[in-house]
Amino acid sequence: MSRRRQGLSLVEVLMALSLTAVMMVAIFQAVNASFISFRANQSNAMLTMRTRMVLMRMLDHIRATSLHQPLNSLKLAAWQLSPAPVDDDGIVLAETQSDDKTLIFYKYYLDKTNTGNYRLKMSRSGTSIATTDNVLLNNVASFNIRMWSGKSDPTLTSYDVLTRAVITMQVKEQTTGTATGSRITGSNTTPDAVTLSGSAVPRQNAWSGRRLTYSINAILTQTH
Repeated sequence: MSRRRQGLSLVEVLMALSLTAVMMVAIFQAVNASFISFRANQSNAMLTMRTRMVLMRMLDHIRATSLHQPLNSLKLAAWQLSPAPVDDDGIVLAETQSDDKTLIFYKYYLDKTNTGNYRLKMSRSGTSIATTDNVLLNNVASFNIRMWSGKSDPTLTSYDVLTRAVITMQVKEQTTGTATGSRITGSNTTPDAVTLSGSAVPRQNAWSGRRLTYSINAILTQTH
């Protein structure tokens, strides 16, 4: 007569279920942490790419044009008096259209009208074109342009051309109340922030010693 096989007791079943539950929770936490880290890194990479593209666009625009000046009228006055660098949160550029030879003015500036969301904007205007105002970046924590001035003609008493510009800005990722676009620090979530800087030398100002006869003071209608 064969011996009757014994099954698991209730206590053993409960212990096995408890161990399985603990292992499942540990696995879930590990997988969830990896997904959160992936989303945070992906968000940071996208933010860095957008910020770098805008920075490169501004630097290339400064290099390709010959007419520049600070946006703030007080900073402009100081910039024209001395070759010492001047810091401003905006810059004015101008270039000549190839067809009708009229000037097109560009303004890169920090819009502070919305306290919770500073925006980096570019304004384009001219006598033969309609004025446009475009948002380049949102959630800009800081934006600064340091500008050095020089003379297009040694006989001038004031400084009238840009010799070098250094742009530094910090942009934060917009938070939505979820882990997306946020970096996990303990039990708190903080938005990603990217800080980039770059410098540019206007090619035409560096290569040419001719005196510039254009003036872009007329478009300085806004001071910060």
